[in-house]
Amino acid sequence: MSFVSDSNWAIGEYFYFCLLLICISLFFTKKKAFNLITFVSILGIWYFLVWGFGYGISHYPKPKILKDSLTRSKISEAEKSKILKFIKQTNKVNANLKRDFNYNSSLVFNNTKKTSSQNLGQTTRFKPSILGDYLLSLGVLGFYQPFTTETFIYTDDFPLSLSFTKLHEKAHQEGICKEFEANIYAYKNLISDTNILSQYEARYFALKQILHLAKKIDPKFYKQMIFNLSLKVYNDLVWEKDYRNKRIKNIPPILAELNILFLNLNRQDGKQAYNTSVEYILELI
Repeated sequence: MSFVSDSNWAIGEYFYFCLLLICISLFFTKKKAFNLITFVSILGIWYFLVWGFGYGISHYPKPKILKDSLTRSKISEAEKSKILKFIKQTNKVNANLKRDFNYNSSLVFNNTKKTSSQNLGQTTRFKPSILGDYLLSLGVLGFYQPFTTETFIYTDDFPLSLSFTKLHEKAHQEGICKEFEANIYAYKNLISDTNILSQYEARYFALKQILHLAKKIDPKFYKQMIFNLSLKVYNDLVWEKDYRNKRIKNIPPILAELNILFLNLNRQDGKQAYNTSVEYILELI
C-alpha cells in the first residue's frame, strides 16, 4: 500500500479535479489546440502505462459458450432448470440469516461487520468518495484511481451490495481491469466465504444479474423466477430499489453516460462490460 492510498485524503479525486482545471486553463492559452493535445497525449500515455494495457489481459477462462447478454435471444431449458435450483438454494441461505428489521446502512444483519473479513484482507483500504450520492447517480458504486492507487467507494450503498463493491474494487487494485472479471472475482470470493451472509451477498448479486437478463429476453421466465423467490429475498430486491431511489440525485443525462464512455475508451463495450458477467455466472451457479 502506498503512502497516498494510506492517507486520509481523497487525493485521487482532487487529482482528477486538478486535471480538469488544467484542461480548462489550457483552453484559454494562445496555442490552445496544441497545448491541449500535448497535455492529453502525455496523460493518456501515462494512463496506459500504469493501467490501460491491463484491459488486454484475461484472468479467467471464457465460458464454454460466451454470448453477448445484450443480444442473447433466449435462456435454454437446461439453464432455466439450473436457475430455479439456484433460487431454491438462495431462499434457503436467506432463511438462515438473522435479521435486524431496522433496515439502514449501518446495521441490517447482526453479522454484517464480519462479512468477507478474510477476503478483504488487511492491506486494502477503501476511501469514501467526496461525490457521495452523486457517485451513485452516475451509476458508479466505486472506482480505482490508477494514478494514485487509491480505491474509492460509495459508502452509503445498500448494505447487501457493499461487500461485493469492495471486493470488485479490490480486484482492480490487484490488477484485474475488466469490469466483468472484477465481478467474477468478487462473486467467487464471497460464495466461498465461510460467513453465511457473504454467501448470500454473492447469490444476491448473481440473482440480480440473471433477473435483469430474463426480464429483457424472457418475460415469462422472469415472472416464474419472481414467483419462486421467497418473500424475504423478494423484499431485499424491493428494499434495495427503494433505498437507492431515495439517494439518487438529478444530474444531466450526459453525465450519466460518462462511465459508459470511459469503458468504451478502454476497449470495453459500454454496458456490456458489466453484463457479460451474467454468462460467467450462469456457469458458476
